[in-house]
Amino acid sequence: MTELEEYERKKQADAVIAGFEYQFYYFLLKLLEMNSGDEVGFEVKDDVHITFLDGTQELVQLKHTIQKTVNDKNVNLANKDLDIWKTIKSWIEIIKLNDNSENFIKRTTFKLVTNKSFSKRNKFISDLSDFKNDNSSYVDLIDNISNLLKESDNEDKKKTVDEAINCFIAWTTSNEKEAQLFLSNIEVEHDFENIFLKIRKQLMESWNISEKSCEDTFSRLDSAIRKDNYEKICNREKIVIDTKLFHRKYRRCFVYGNNEVPLRPSSHHKIPKKEDWKNQVFIRQIMDVNPYLEDAKIQDYTSEKIETLNVKWVWMNELYIYLPEDVKRFDEEWIKKWENIFDRYNAKYKRILKNNSKSDEEKLELLSEIALDFFHEFREKANYELNGICLKETKYCNGQVYLLSDQPVIGWGHDWEELYKTKDK
Repeated sequence: MTELEEYERKKQADAVIAGFEYQFYYFLLKLLEMNSGDEVGFEVKDDVHITFLDGTQELVQLKHTIQKTVNDKNVNLANKDLDIWKTIKSWIEIIKLNDNSENFIKRTTFKLVTNKSFSKRNKFISDLSDFKNDNSSYVDLIDNISNLLKESDNEDKKKTVDEAINCFIAWTTSNEKEAQLFLSNIEVEHDFENIFLKIRKQLMESWNISEKSCEDTFSRLDSAIRKDNYEKICNREKIVIDTKLFHRKYRRCFVYGNNEVPLRPSSHHKIPKKEDWKNQVFIRQIMDVNPYLEDAKIQDYTSEKIETLNVKWVWMNELYIYLPEDVKRFDEEWIKKWENIFDRYNAKYKRILKNNSKSDEEKLELLSEIALDFFHEFREKANYELNGICLKETKYCNGQVYLLSDQPVIGWGHDWEELYKTKDK
């Protein structure tokens, strides 16, 4: 190797860069997996941390390797792997910084995630699993860890690993209760590879992104979060994102890649009691033009209204795909479509009302027939979209019609505003 080649080799940071990218994409994956009330941090409490709604948390250390075996597989997670023992030493240092260390450990999962391969020769992981499954005692586990110090290894590496193991054993000696809790809460996730596939799977299964649009959505999200992370780091701000912030800042990345908006059901809004069905404004409006509406239809219409109300609630309060103002503009688009059709029917209403050759009874009958036609026409055409927001399924489109006429911001009869809009608002 020439001096120039040696210099270039020393300047290469491929392993470091790959490790950082691995950490970032794990962070991105956890953002996509968040549930309402969770938050995910990047390089704050640990490499990545997740705080859950119930107050528990997960501290994650990520270790990546580009080293391969002769079979072109990732190297194994060794028994005295530096990644394991440096991580454990780091966690103990974090525990020591907490005044109530026992409570801190109880609500924390300590997770090591690595793309290194599992080997049955890794006795520490096997012993840890036995202890967690009550197949061996705490004393046995500590003895087995102590015996690791007798194993030979590369001298420089052995010194660092042995130092970390001795640090751990010294801490357990005076903190036995905390040590047992700590070991019970350690998780090792090995062979964690193909992170891009995991992200794409999450986008398609949990965010309803089509396979065709998945790559574009991934790229937008990747770029947007990297940019924001860079700005936060430069401004010395912590990178912590909760569900509301994530959806407020990045929802457009999903909307553009969504060929179908998620229509996730919910039970947040309940169906009213049967005795109240006919008191609903939208039912009263329909019965004004169709007094023979059957109870079974009233039940179906009420169910569709509540289901649609819940879908829109999920958009804003669980998935956070849309802000309330987005849904408001969506509703306004529907109202505008209704106005276009209402103008045509309103002209018919006026002609009938001005027709002096008809009796009042005949006029009312004609007005009801035309209003019922109006209701059916609008409901049949009701599948409107605005900036990617759409309801798609017929029952939700029907429900949107019922919701708007229940508020009431739309109606069917010539005098619907006089009867409902001012009085019932």
